Amino acid sequence: MSNSVSRRTALQTGAAAVALSGTPFLRASDKSGSKPVTVGSGDYVYEWHSNWGELPDGFEWGNTHGVCQAADGTIFMCHQAENEPKRDVVLAFDAEGQFVRSWGDEFHKGGHGLDLREEGGEEFLYLTALQSNDGPCTVKFTLAGEEVQRWTKPEGYGDKRYNATNVAFLPDGGFFIGDGYGSSHLIRYDAKGELVSVLASKGSEPGQLNCPHGLLWDDRPGREPALAVADRSNHRISYFDIDGKFLRVEAAWTVPAPCDFADVNASGVRVVPDLNSRVTLLDAENKVLTHLGDDAEWIKSAMADGRKMRRTPENWVDGKFVAPHDAAFVNDGDIIVAEWVPSGRVTYLKKV
Repeated sequence: MSNSVSRRTALQTGAAAVALSGTPFLRASDKSGSKPVTVGSGDYVYEWHSNWGELPDGFEWGNTHGVCQAADGTIFMCHQAENEPKRDVVLAFDAEGQFVRSWGDEFHKGGHGLDLREEGGEEFLYLTALQSNDGPCTVKFTLAGEEVQRWTKPEGYGDKRYNATNVAFLPDGGFFIGDGYGSSHLIRYDAKGELVSVLASKGSEPGQLNCPHGLLWDDRPGREPALAVADRSNHRISYFDIDGKFLRVEAAWTVPAPCDFADVNASGVRVVPDLNSRVTLLDAENKVLTHLGDDAEWIKSAMADGRKMRRTPENWVDGKFVAPHDAAFVNDGDIIVAEWVPSGRVTYLKKV
């Protein structure tokens, strides 16, 4: 059953009043000011611009986790905000990276998935949080940061672990939540936010899931619409119909640790952040168009010693990812990548 809340306001008006100016959102990627590093190949080459987004004075990123863009150009990001003092987990920027507002200090240390949908002419953000005053939850917000509805551990879960990671929206107005860090179920809700069913089970067999981390309704041109699941620990994309019936596996090991998906317009191009230190672009058949930041030796070093490099930003270099957690197409084809590193890392990839 959904847990409705009487539109509690999460907007932090003090933060919203912060005005920042001056620095362009694209920076030269090397100290000499020469041409930025590029990644990709063929028709998909991007300039690498580090440290996107002007933060309020005194604000620090934690693990940067989610990103999406609204129709008016506003770009929303969430992070875990695990550093003290307690901080908001959702930040809004304009299309050029200037800070606009923030909210959500209740979810301190827990910000994870961030997904956006238009409903009845208005856009809403769905934040999936690993912790809150109510435990792990998914919360629907207006774009101003006002809470609309909240979903916690579903009825019937009993003693099963629950820690959801992301949301996928269905054409009938309903949605799926992926219990990626809990019991690896898919949880379906109807258009009113009422629980419909709990589906799938944990495992490695076809139709089973192991960390359904990201989800997206895949209705790209030429495909029969279905739910795509970033089945991260099984190293594949698993497909289900709208009722949760397993259909097939695609792109096994093409993206070894897929975290989420985002599409660009109706082109069929899909960006998939890979926790194993690269970002991949797929076509509508889930064939590789290009890998961004593809370097076997770098990937090996980034994953060595329990991913020690996540905590050593002095070793990071432009053109190489450490642990991509989410990515989104913004500003008509550019890409923003958010990485799972304790000090946060946000990279703007400008299409050449």
